[in-house]
Amino acid sequence: MTTKVRLSHQPTAEPFAQAAAVLAADGIVAYPTDTLYALGVDPRRNDAVEALCDMKERGAGAGLPLIAGSLEQVEASLGPLSALGRQLAERWWPGPLTLVYSPAVLLAEAVHAPDGSLAVRCPPARRRACWPSHSVIR
Repeated sequence: MTTKVRLSHQPTAEPFAQAAAVLAADGIVAYPTDTLYALGVDPRRNDAVEALCDMKERGAGAGLPLIAGSLEQVEASLGPLSALGRQLAERWWPGPLTLVYSPAVLLAEAVHAPDGSLAVRCPPARRRACWPSHSVIR
């Protein structure tokens, strides 16, 4: 089943609630980023991550990058960054910087690289359009 949710430049709460419902049902959501559009799933749900990997024809072991709305969201959801990671995030987020680190929280296996690390960034464009409850995979 396909559900279409439209986000405007000044989105209201309703489209986010609809998109969150899709994510909660292991669905895939397409959303705008600072560069193009991305496909997102709940990175805590193995079935959703596997479906995304199948759709993207992405092999195991590559890991999947996360998009976050803020440094605070990253640390609340995944655990603290290192001192250097925090310093870089404070300087460059929102922006094009991607940080790779080993989080305190394990997500779906395919999200992590083989060494357990993951990549996360906070893009500048449509920052408010990031999911308020958790990071999403792109």
